Amino acid sequence: MIGYYLSAIETDEERLEFAKFYMQHRNKLLYAAKAIVQNQALAEDALHDAFYALAKYWAKFSAIPCNERVPYSVRVVKNKAFDILRAAKGQHDEALTDEMLTDASALDISVQIESEDAYRTLLRCIAELPPSYQAIFEMRFIHEMGNAEIAKALNVSASNVGVRIHRARHMLQEILDREGIQYGK
Repeated sequence: MIGYYLSAIETDEERLEFAKFYMQHRNKLLYAAKAIVQNQALAEDALHDAFYALAKYWAKFSAIPCNERVPYSVRVVKNKAFDILRAAKGQHDEALTDEMLTDASALDISVQIESEDAYRTLLRCIAELPPSYQAIFEMRFIHEMGNAEIAKALNVSASNVGVRIHRARHMLQEILDREGIQYGK
């Protein structure tokens, strides 16, 4: 399958870089897709669509800073998984009329706008955390690093990482409560 993706990439150097990225992150992206579609075959379809899109635009993707590539690719695979779910839902609900589809599209846009606003608000609240907790929160929940990876990066014990994550989540919840934002409740 990787040969199919590599055919969309122009230079040998870029193909090598893509192959390395594919081998390192394939399982993580598959896991992210499966968490959404709850089906191995559909998750693999989403993964295929995501990697093909990444390969097709590899020159642009490789211009993204290295530390942002994995979170970006996770978003791509999650979006592809949601696309698959939407398509499956459409097949099961053939009675939709054009009017209903128009209303659903408007709803999707409003949900997306609300979601983007909530995301921006959450990022603003995370920025209020002390820098040491911001860093550990970002490593765990944005870069999806495990406690052992974080412990190695920060030169602390894995149990200390767990405690810091717990404290960061608690502080973030207090900030959200103070702002009057119900998040995850």
